[in-house]
Amino acid sequence: AHELSPRTPAVESPADSTATGRDTDDTVPPGALTIQRAARAAEQRTAANGDAPFAYSTGDFDRFHGTHYTLTHEPPLVRLLLWREQGRTAIVFCTGLCALIAARAPGIVAKNVPVNPVVLFSYVAMAYLCRANFLCLVFPRRAHGFALSPDLFAAHAHRLAASLNALTDAHDDLLSGRDNKKVLQSFLALYGVKKLGARLNSTWWVFTTLWCVAFVAPAFVEWQHANVFKAKAVFEREITSRWRRARTDARYAAGVALAIATFWCADFEARAAMTFAGFVAARLWRET
Repeated sequence: AHELSPRTPAVESPADSTATGRDTDDTVPPGALTIQRAARAAEQRTAANGDAPFAYSTGDFDRFHGTHYTLTHEPPLVRLLLWREQGRTAIVFCTGLCALIAARAPGIVAKNVPVNPVVLFSYVAMAYLCRANFLCLVFPRRAHGFALSPDLFAAHAHRLAASLNALTDAHDDLLSGRDNKKVLQSFLALYGVKKLGARLNSTWWVFTTLWCVAFVAPAFVEWQHANVFKAKAVFEREITSRWRRARTDARYAAGVALAIATFWCADFEARAAMTFAGFVAARLWRET
């Protein structure tokens, strides 16, 4: 029989220790049962929580990874509009709303109180001249204090130019017209804003409506994500799938007929917008 040397310790194999139920650090080589212990610890945690065993399919893992990546890599504007940080979003929303109300206040005052801005400016200027003349009696060398600092204006201009350059660089694919999808989405959004302005016939109401919708609509859509997903699935199943199963010539004929009918019923401005949108959509379809 093969005898062990005095320097060779007698160590059980992982299989023997697992079979006998003895898997301590004294009988098992270090690292031999690391995977088994990790699996056992996961099972114990799962059993303690009362959950099902931790098992992900490929689709579940992709959805989980996509959600986690989206939540951890959202742009600051998206986090702001989705109320990720509720205190910060509430402050920004209320500040913008107060600014809109303050911008509306002079019109309300002018409508209810008949004050001529030219007369009001004349009164303010006369009051300032009276104050300056009286102070000049006490302080003969008094300066007017209206000097402007060129360095301060240059610093503000440099900061403003840097911010505008960063904004334009971030949307270079849209402003250069290379991204057809963003061009189409932005064009349709601007056309909708134009229609909203024509409907409301008030610049203040347009800005207020867009401000409130920007902070309410994304959060509402995310809150009703399950229902939106179900509605999208029904639309895909009932309309999109049937449209794709139809013959190619039938789809082209229906699309041309719908485009001609819409083009005929629309006004000149809508026709021009539809023509450009159709052109960009055709380019986008060729890309995909």
